Amino acid sequence: MALYAFVTNVSSSIISSALPTLVTAFATFPERGPPTGIVPFSKLTHLIAVNNLFLGAANIWWVPLGNSKFRSMQSTKHMLMTR
Repeated sequence: MALYAFVTNVSSSIISSALPTLVTAFATFPERGPPTGIVPFSKLTHLIAVNNLFLGAANIWWVPLGNSKFRSMQSTKHMLMTR
């Protein structure tokens, strides 16, 4: 559990430091008129939320898959090597 908290904090801090740059990354600045293509900051914060959500939801998928498939493969491999 501590590793999950560490990974989410690190990934959130990496993404959040780039958010001010991403606000205007896709903007076009015409000679006259307001700039277009600026992404709202509230929309960019969804990157952090979705990233952390998928990090947590990955356990729902990978842990049972690893327990059912890969553990049996490892035990079969171990039995074949010891004989």
